[in-house]
Amino acid sequence: MINKSRAGMVLIMVMTTSLFAIRPNPLISRFKPIYASFSGSPAAIVNGKFGETAWTVTDSSWIAIKLDLGPSKILFAWNSTNYMWSDSIAKPTNCIEGLPLPVDYTLLISSNSTNGVDGDWKTVDSVVGNTVAARGHTISLANSFWVKMFVVKGGGKIDEVEIFDISKGNSDTWFFLGTSITANAFKGPVQTKNFSHCVIELVKDFNPDATPAFIRGGIGCATMAGIAADIDKIMQVAGNVKFFAVEVGTNDAWGGSADNLKSFTDNLQLLINACKARRIHPIIARIPATNPEKASWQINEGYLSAVDELTRKNNLVPGPDLYDWFLKHPDELKDDGIHPSPRGGANIQRLWAEAVYKLYRKGGKTAAK
Repeated sequence: MINKSRAGMVLIMVMTTSLFAIRPNPLISRFKPIYASFSGSPAAIVNGKFGETAWTVTDSSWIAIKLDLGPSKILFAWNSTNYMWSDSIAKPTNCIEGLPLPVDYTLLISSNSTNGVDGDWKTVDSVVGNTVAARGHTISLANSFWVKMFVVKGGGKIDEVEIFDISKGNSDTWFFLGTSITANAFKGPVQTKNFSHCVIELVKDFNPDATPAFIRGGIGCATMAGIAADIDKIMQVAGNVKFFAVEVGTNDAWGGSADNLKSFTDNLQLLINACKARRIHPIIARIPATNPEKASWQINEGYLSAVDELTRKNNLVPGPDLYDWFLKHPDELKDDGIHPSPRGGANIQRLWAEAVYKLYRKGGKTAAK
């Protein structure tokens, strides 16, 4: 006779645990031929070095990258040198930067160009009124092997473009949504090893072709209320990835009280729901500790309990324990006792990689679908 409660438990486990390794979506743009509308060599835009030489965007400027023939679908990801991901999404209020951005732009493909100018070009995506400093686009290539980004209107600097082959799926795509702590960690001084490098090192023995695609989305002054109010906007520009790596709570917990705890918890659940509805796996970091000797306050433990409980209740993969790390390493925070130093930022990226690398191994547990 079958034990019904036991059978139900097995069913739940099957529904919430996916026994698979993340399938690689190869990076195919590194060091490929690149042409541009500006004088000088644009090669640095595809060299993998973020925060260094950049394309100074102007109206009617463009770059064109020649790929190898083969992929049928790609993720085209560009990154601006701006510290903030957005001045308007999540209502950053006092942290507004006045971001110079590519505002209106198109993405085009060609199968017969020789220099990015000649040949026949087809528009495959078009953006009007862009408000973010990093973005990824899913594009069908068919038999084309040239990709062009043409900025109709805008400014700023784009330091890197990465193109990934997602012909067999985009399961290794990540969006890092966070506060100024994420902005510091991912948009600060150039680090030798970022999240992608750390993952590649950790999985090289069992998933050697992994090349994570990740988009940096740190927003200074962001609270969960602001993020929840703009969930639809966030999903519109970042909802074509498989994982949301979320660092939130410092601004909600500011000053050490629990006054915003219920709002934080309710709104974080809204974000989790929105991710699940789009088959995105949210992974939530435990809020970084402050250095109370400099900040004069510490994170109220109720917020940590809320993150732990939401992770458990929603059957999510636990994120990195940033609280414990910075509690033990306050020297890796800046003089304000809140934001990470360059070393602290590098360790945030490493801790994220260590928290998720087992997903790349067959049998790794993923978030509930």
